[in-house]
Amino acid sequence: RGSNFEDAPRGRRSQRRFSLGGASLLNRKKTQQVKPEQTSSHEPSALHTFLKDKFAKFQTACRRANRSRNFQMVMMGSLLAALFFPDLWIICDMESNDGLDMVLVLVFVSFVIELAVQTIGMPKTYINSFFFWMDVVGLLSVPLDHSLVSDSLPRSLDNAVVMRAARTARLGARAGRFTKLVKLLRFLPGVSEEAAGVHHGTAKKMSTSLMTSLSTRVSCLIIVMVMVLPLFEMATYPENDYSMKAWMNSLDFSYSRYGIGILEQRVSDFESFYHDKDYYPIEIIWETANGTYMSRRLEGKKPRRDTNKLQIQADSGLVHAVFNFGVKNRVDALCNMILIVVIILLMMGFSLLLSNSVSAIVLQPLENLLAGVQAMASKIFTSVTIMA
Repeated sequence: RGSNFEDAPRGRRSQRRFSLGGASLLNRKKTQQVKPEQTSSHEPSALHTFLKDKFAKFQTACRRANRSRNFQMVMMGSLLAALFFPDLWIICDMESNDGLDMVLVLVFVSFVIELAVQTIGMPKTYINSFFFWMDVVGLLSVPLDHSLVSDSLPRSLDNAVVMRAARTARLGARAGRFTKLVKLLRFLPGVSEEAAGVHHGTAKKMSTSLMTSLSTRVSCLIIVMVMVLPLFEMATYPENDYSMKAWMNSLDFSYSRYGIGILEQRVSDFESFYHDKDYYPIEIIWETANGTYMSRRLEGKKPRRDTNKLQIQADSGLVHAVFNFGVKNRVDALCNMILIVVIILLMMGFSLLLSNSVSAIVLQPLENLLAGVQAMASKIFTSVTIMA
């Protein structure tokens, strides 16, 4: 009985092992039959592999180009051209804007190439980051200085509504110019999308990240303040010289009441009134009774640029004059350039101050702390080694 009792479990165990072994063999055969079908369905094609390899090489080339010094110098030159060329064109009193339009088109194309290179080369760290939207804002602000957009802005000063609209348009164009300064942040000391490089220590990474965050916020605050503060003056009544409009109505009254003889006498007084001013009339035009127009050329110098001409007419529309605002526009362009330079100096100055402050407050104490920890750890490891 004892032998039969001991043999029974062994038989059951052998049956169980046989059944498990058979099931495993069947499962292996099934998986061997299914695996070729599954691998064949998920196996990438030769074209997909070829395109993936080519894209990887192109991505590496884009990263290499973005880090190259020549590429950064070209982008810096394009940025400076976008910032200063429109005002410099006005200061030089160029007759046509064709050359400026070509430069702006080239700048726009260079910004598009820069955006594409960084998007392809660094998709995970660049897309939807601060520097990505910074580049998009700078890219969209370039066409605001093109003649197709600038020539469509209102310049008439006939009534307060149009004057306010013209002032708002000028402020909008000026704000669009300043948005390009956001692209300048990547060239500031220690501020870039690769600022926290992998080749630095832990303390250096923390210091660089903190400095980048503070510098970008302070620089953006400076730019936003310069852009937003003038907007609060839009609701106020425009501050302009109404003598031009008053003279037009006065000449219109003289012409309607006393005829052409008195009008020509008043024109001499009108011209002498602006003798010592930066802007002056260059031509006066009036409508005769039969519907034709007559004009009189004044002594003022005619501007080279058509955008420096400003036409003012009387309320009745019978008399209007053309003024030369070339000097005023050149002074305004020079002030814009000086303002941009001041903003750049402020951004660079505060970035350097923040860099020194972060280095003194964070970097040096943290490096000393980590150096002490490393020294203590080395002593512990040395003692453990001696004990072993």
